[in-house]
Amino acid sequence: MDKYLKIVSGMEKVSSKVSPKKELMLWENKTKKLQCFYAPFDYINPDAKIILVGITPGSVQMNIALNSAIDSSKRGYDKSSILYTAKLAASLVVVKQEIISLKF
Repeated sequence: MDKYLKIVSGMEKVSSKVSPKKELMLWENKTKKLQCFYAPFDYINPDAKIILVGITPGSVQMNIALNSAIDSSKRGYDKSSILYTAKLAASLVVVKQEIISLKF
């Protein structure tokens, strides 16, 4: 985690249309054309009553989390705060947008 957070801290903001940096790649399967990249979703709430496991963020959430982590790092936040703000900014963002777009 620290290795990737250090890379993120030195990055400029990312566009949703740009591929992630190769340094953030966790693994790749060229045969199946699959890639997995680090996204700063490492924060774990120590007071949580429920844990959701196996939900993988997509590219939209990854870029929002990366941009939040970049901003927080440049503001001098500590590691825990960087991860917390990134996760808060990007968690369930697509669901939030869908709910906001509903007409009641």
